[in-house]
Amino acid sequence: MGPEGRQAIVKAARKLFANRGFLGVSIDDVAREANVSKGLVLYHFVSKDRLFAHIIGEVKEDLFRGLKLALEGQTNAMDKLMALIKGYLHLVESERKLWRIVLHEAYSLGGTARKLLVDCRQSNLGIISGVLEEGMGRGELRSIDPQLASLCLLGIISERVLTTSTSTHEPDVEQLAISVADIVLNGLGTQHRKAQPALKTT
Repeated sequence: MGPEGRQAIVKAARKLFANRGFLGVSIDDVAREANVSKGLVLYHFVSKDRLFAHIIGEVKEDLFRGLKLALEGQTNAMDKLMALIKGYLHLVESERKLWRIVLHEAYSLGGTARKLLVDCRQSNLGIISGVLEEGMGRGELRSIDPQLASLCLLGIISERVLTTSTSTHEPDVEQLAISVADIVLNGLGTQHRKAQPALKTT
């Protein structure tokens, strides 16, 4: 069994990891779900850790391609930022349970899995920061720290994935993207004003 067997293993692993988490899945479980032998799973991926790392690598590439695709045809910073938010949310909402497991468990596992997730995060920050810096350079966005703003945006989306119920209810991604963009672009105050430093206490 050639590429078809490998694809079946990956598909089964994505499903099982999403539903049970890393610790709740064994190589035997993956083999049974994929209808292949345990030996074939180990032949392709050596260990469960390697298989999980492969899944994270796929998630990373899916997201990178999705964000790049979302930017196509967008000309100004506001449209690009909204497209990025929508693209990001659509991707994570399409496999929210798997994203939750990846974000929860990859850091604690360490090794290749953690490195891939850190690389994914840095890549996403770079894409968002690039859009913000371009908008600032054109005068379309006010001058702020692009790295900090990017971290805020990723933080909102990550918390959305980690804390939202994984029910069958399909969220309104369009409205969610508008709300996230409003928070990031306009802040929380009723008027735009610079934050003041905290008063020193004696």
